[in-house]
Amino acid sequence: MGFVAFFTDPLSYVFIQRGLVAAILLGVVCAIMGTFVVLKGLAFIGEGVARSFAKFPPLEAYRLDLLGSVAGIAAFTLLSFLGARPLVWGSIVAVWMGSKFSGMPHALHIVFVLVLACVGGAIWAGIAGLLKATVGANEVISTIMLNWIAIWVGV
Repeated sequence: MGFVAFFTDPLSYVFIQRGLVAAILLGVVCAIMGTFVVLKGLAFIGEGVARSFAKFPPLEAYRLDLLGSVAGIAAFTLLSFLGARPLVWGSIVAVWMGSKFSGMPHALHIVFVLVLACVGGAIWAGIAGLLKATVGANEVISTIMLNWIAIWVGV
């Protein structure tokens, strides 16, 4: 297998082609929406935070801002450590269902697979919440165990 063939052979599969189309469309839509938000001066959550911080004395606002930044970094680190497996499970569902319903029209097929990927990831993540709500299981331990199940089911 040549160097170029290594990269071009996967493009012969229909689900790879449709996935590439979905990724390109999503990139274009996000770029347009991001430009619109910046040009219109919309800040969404930033504006809400700024308005709430205006009610605090300056040093208190800085302390809360720093605390929020540290909490965000900690949450990102924890999610990276846990591997964010609902995303993996959603990808598995998308590939599986995408190959099952390959006869659909292209645009409908892309939307269908994206919705099923979201539903699959949400169901997988909801198992830990259901265990917490019904039997009081620790959601961190449940999520770690579900991560390994997702890895081995996907392999």
